Amino acid sequence: MGKKSYRVWVYFILAIFVSLSLFGRSFWENQFGSIPIKGDKGVVAFDNNELDDKIYSLNGEWSFYPNELLTLNNIDDYHSQIISVPGDWKTQFKKKSKIGYGTYHLKLYLPKHERRFAIHLVSIHSASKIYVDNKLLYEAGVVGTSGKLSEPKNTPKTLLFNKLEGKEVVDIIIQVSNFTDTRSGGIVREILFGDSNVLINQMNISNSLELITLSILMLTVILLLGLYAFVHRKPEVLNVVIILVNFSLLFMIGLGEKLLHHWIDIPYQINTRLVNVTIIIISLLFIKLVIENFSTRYKKFLKYIIKIEVMCLIGCIFLPIEIIQSTSILFILFLILSLSITFIAANRKLEKSVPSQVFFLISLGSLMMHLSSWLCSFITGAVYIYYPFDLLISVFCLMITWLKHYQGVYIQMEDMNTNLIYAMESKNSFLSRVAIKLRKPIKEIDNLISTIMLQTQNTTDAVFREDLAMLEEANQDILVLVNNMVELSNSEFSLKNDFVEPLSITKKINYCTSIVTKNEFYQDVTVVMDIDYSTDVVYGNVRHFVQLIFQVLFIAKRIIPLGTLTFYTEMNEKEQIVLNVKFTECFVSKNQIHIMNMSLHELMEDDTLFESMYGVEMSLLHSMTRLQGGSLAVEQITNGINMKFTFDKAPELDVYAEERFEVITLDENLVQDKKRTILVVSSDVKQLLAIRTMLENRETLVIVTNYTTDALGYIKKYNIDLVIADTILENETGFSFVGDIRKSHTIIQLPILLVVSTNKYKVELNEVYRSGANDYIEKPIDAVELSARVKILIGMKQNIEQAIHFEASWLQAQIEPHFLFNTLNTIISLSSEDEDKMEEVFDAFMTLLHSKYHYDNEGMITLEEEIRLVKSYLLIEETRYGDKLKINWQVDGTLDLKKVEIIPLSIQPIVENAIKHGILPQRGNGTLTICISRVTDSQVKVVIKDDGNGTDKTMSDFLHMRYQKLPVGIGLTNTYYRFKKIMGEELIFESTVGKGTNVSFYLDY
Repeated sequence: MGKKSYRVWVYFILAIFVSLSLFGRSFWENQFGSIPIKGDKGVVAFDNNELDDKIYSLNGEWSFYPNELLTLNNIDDYHSQIISVPGDWKTQFKKKSKIGYGTYHLKLYLPKHERRFAIHLVSIHSASKIYVDNKLLYEAGVVGTSGKLSEPKNTPKTLLFNKLEGKEVVDIIIQVSNFTDTRSGGIVREILFGDSNVLINQMNISNSLELITLSILMLTVILLLGLYAFVHRKPEVLNVVIILVNFSLLFMIGLGEKLLHHWIDIPYQINTRLVNVTIIIISLLFIKLVIENFSTRYKKFLKYIIKIEVMCLIGCIFLPIEIIQSTSILFILFLILSLSITFIAANRKLEKSVPSQVFFLISLGSLMMHLSSWLCSFITGAVYIYYPFDLLISVFCLMITWLKHYQGVYIQMEDMNTNLIYAMESKNSFLSRVAIKLRKPIKEIDNLISTIMLQTQNTTDAVFREDLAMLEEANQDILVLVNNMVELSNSEFSLKNDFVEPLSITKKINYCTSIVTKNEFYQDVTVVMDIDYSTDVVYGNVRHFVQLIFQVLFIAKRIIPLGTLTFYTEMNEKEQIVLNVKFTECFVSKNQIHIMNMSLHELMEDDTLFESMYGVEMSLLHSMTRLQGGSLAVEQITNGINMKFTFDKAPELDVYAEERFEVITLDENLVQDKKRTILVVSSDVKQLLAIRTMLENRETLVIVTNYTTDALGYIKKYNIDLVIADTILENETGFSFVGDIRKSHTIIQLPILLVVSTNKYKVELNEVYRSGANDYIEKPIDAVELSARVKILIGMKQNIEQAIHFEASWLQAQIEPHFLFNTLNTIISLSSEDEDKMEEVFDAFMTLLHSKYHYDNEGMITLEEEIRLVKSYLLIEETRYGDKLKINWQVDGTLDLKKVEIIPLSIQPIVENAIKHGILPQRGNGTLTICISRVTDSQVKVVIKDDGNGTDKTMSDFLHMRYQKLPVGIGLTNTYYRFKKIMGEELIFESTVGKGTNVSFYLDY
């Protein structure tokens, strides 16, 4: 629904509501309203039928004796004037004499039989005495002939009297004095008359309705206060509360039956001040409530009104009562203005299509109708039985508005809560990313150290090599610490245990020790294993268990560099298997044992403990053990310590042997029908099934086996495109299996993807590449990641095979083997560091190869296609050389490159020549700029320039060198000849030694 139609719809709803509200009020007044009886020269006559169950208002002409206080005894001695009731005695006489007091007289002619009647007084300014048949029924305040002798009081009152049998005339005399209220004097509101039972019943109904309305207002206030105190502590809520409290006070002291006067005797002047103060506060807070919905210009105007109202508020408290009464109409106008401003603000919010604003408009409209009704009755003097529904609707719609608002707040809080939970869950991922950022510089340092050690392996400076070895060890310690921090973030605060399955303790320890013993940093640690077959299988998580063993070996390297590490198992009284790891030749104090048994939460309470050498490592061991459903305790023994890892006992693994055999049965007839064949080797039957499900399709056959001997047979018999092997196999490690494959197949001929338990330990990852594997993937295996890595490795193998058949194209386009293999090495190295970047470089390499091999030497392509090829080539070069090579593209955005034709492989050889012979040989970094600009409406200029070494040779020199068959790159000269032959254009070659080279040419547009 559009904004305009939405607003029209809202206005339509408001119009219907106003119509229904007016109809309801009219119906109410017809049912419960009084019947006006017009007095004629101070006389009102009733017959028997008129007084049954009706209420009358004694309006019309009354006899009035100005400036006289008379009773029935002496009233006939004075001349009367006619005055209209209700009305102000100051405005009803042609001669505006000052009237301070007077007497009203009305004769009622009633049926002769005895009956009890009642009259109801609403407002007489400002002190009065009421006589019926010369009997004083009620006195409000003190009626006097001067201000000093009189005391004002004006409260509604119902009076009862009896008409005796046979008497026809009842005289009502009301003495009134007004020296206080400057607005009006005398009987200013209608006087109701009727049968006592009927009138009292209707007054009780009116009072009850007022009490119910007041109770609902107070409950609303209490509810909003609760919301303000416990849920939504915002000033808007408090403003609404204050508005409702003030309106309730105004309701009790200035509207209707003025209920508060029935319980508390409030002096007339205080009541007048309170009425005006509440009106000002209500109007002030309404403006404060909506001021933020207006623009700056209107805000200044509203702030000016607020200042005026604040001044009026102070005046109502301290100024004389006469001034307050004379300016009370101004306060009412302020209230009308504030309600109008609030209505405008709510109407402006309709542009945002906020449903709750519709209810707010209805609430505001109902309140305005209620106050308008009160204002009309105040002006006209009419008296009605209290009509509560518009005010109740106002409160009800206000509550709906707030409930809608809080529903939105609740939904927002739910979203925030969801986001908070997500943030808590992604905290670990964030820490991991931070650790990865730390890993990068650490790995760069490690690579630099390894490079220096390789370059200086023949040096005679033993001290220098020892220093490098110590530096490399320290760097590895930092890397392990970073990895441990990541693991702590992922495991210590986890709320549930990881998936566990039966696993062999012996196999996992053999796997880890076979790796670390090849590393010179662990060679001084002696590992002894004494594990009984009956206590070898436990329930654990493979990934965490391997990490646990690696972590134990790492700790052993630190605290027992020349000691012995012994693994042995035993059964405890709960039929659980306890893996004991005994560290000998190490000296650990009781305080350190206490630290090693503490959880991370306890360590974090003491910075000194947390920063100790055992803090992070031992906390990680505790976490990884807990996530597998186990427990860890450290105890001190003679000459060392003993770590006791307790796990639940699992059935022996031989139970699953028959199941494995059935799973690995191979249908050999399928091999010849598939485009690609993948061999999967694992001792885990579930892993075999999962990988086969992930990869097998119409074009791919997946062969699975548990044994390496069978796998080697498959490799010899079939053309295998990829081998996926677990690092933990049935009879050996995956690394030794890779070594067996590499004896007959190179890294290019048969790619191998290893499945590792964790990628957190450098010794394991080093072994991946040292063994000859192309890539690795970590458990648990992600289907998307596996598919991507398989696609890349098989694609690389197939493309390399195709490259063998394109030797002629290599020579023609001058793509050197060094570039090919360097690019492949770059892709392979990126696979372990930045998979997204690896795929980007691989796609660029594929684009480059495709363009190199599939072009027609005499054909034409668009400049857009050539630029795509150049960008692919430069992406590879930028990845290889990093900051040494900077590319600057300057392409006219108004050009449509699809409309420009060029010979294929024309710009790329020039770019390659600029990088190879211009930028790379120089010291420092270099910039290659490719500029494509419009020269004329029909011609485009292409410039390739570099700031490299430059040369003093010209294009003629290069052509002559080629003619003489001297060593010279064919890329530039070949492009020159092709341009001249096909396009009839020549390359413009400009070069200056030490400044760089520019190659440019023109194309038709």
